[in-house]
Order: sequence, then C-alpha cells, then structure tokens
Amino acid sequence: MLGALALASACSGGSDSPRALPTLTATTTPSASPVVVPSAAKAHTPFGAAAFVRFYYGQLNLALQQADQGPLVGLSDAACGTCERYLASVTDLRRENRHLQGEAIRVISAEAPPEQNGYVAVDVFLDAPARAYVDVSGRVVKQLPAEAAAHKTVFVKRVPLGWTVRAVQDAK
Repeated sequence: MLGALALASACSGGSDSPRALPTLTATTTPSASPVVVPSAAKAHTPFGAAAFVRFYYGQLNLALQQADQGPLVGLSDAACGTCERYLASVTDLRRENRHLQGEAIRVISAEAPPEQNGYVAVDVFLDAPARAYVDVSGRVVKQLPAEAAAHKTVFVKRVPLGWTVRAVQDAK
C-alpha cells in the first residue's frame, strides 16, 4: 500500500477553524543551492543506479521535512507520475504551513540489474516508519503509523551526469 505512500492524502488534515493561507505561486520555489548528487549515485553502473534510487528517496524525505521541492529538482523525469505526486505533496505541505517529522520512506534494499538501452529497473523494498506532520509551531497535526514493507520497481534513465527517475511501479 506504500504506492505513493499516501503522501497526498496524509498531507491533508482538517482544522476546526478556517484560516487564511499564504499566497503561493503555482510551484514551490526551489532551494537556493542546487542538488548535489553523490559520486556513487552518478556512476553508470548497476551499483550507481541503485545508489541513485537510495539518494532520491533520501531527497524526498528532505523535501517533505523542509516542505520545499528544492531537494528533488532535476532528479525525476516529468513523465514520472509518482514523482509528480510526491512533488504535489511537498507543495501541499508548504501551502498548509506544515512539514514532515521523521521519514516518509525508508529504503530497505535496492538492487539493480545491468543497464539495457540506457534504462535500469531497480528492485526496491521500502517501508514507512511512524511519522507525523507538524505545523510551524511544532504541534503534531497528524500522526501516521508505520507501514509494512512494499516492493517497488523504480525505473531510472541514464543521463549525462548520472540518472533520473522515469517511473515507479509496484513490483510484480
């Protein structure tokens, strides 16, 4: 059930009283500093593809913890629907003046076969530890329980400076 890890729905949560939200642009402003991908996650090898997937999920956690899309900029292809939902979840958090406390996704294992035609299908097992969404004052808005492991295939595409996530699917 870890599909998009219920990020979009987990970000919503009612308040007993209406409140004015800050004016935002259509997308969250990226962080001032560019994302620096570790050397191991740039290597055009199966190990590099698996390292990139681990890095990507680490950056997703960081983006949710900061309510800032910046850590994810340039790491996925626009065709990746799951990646777009992750970005939308970050935008929702920012709009709601909330952020994640803890990790949304923890990579248990990531293994990759050899590259074929510029693509690698990385076999990934993920889980979600207990976590919470908190407001700017640090008040817990929504507590989420731990979720059991899920098996995913993350398709990465070779690009000149490393990899980019092309798609995330339930493994078969």
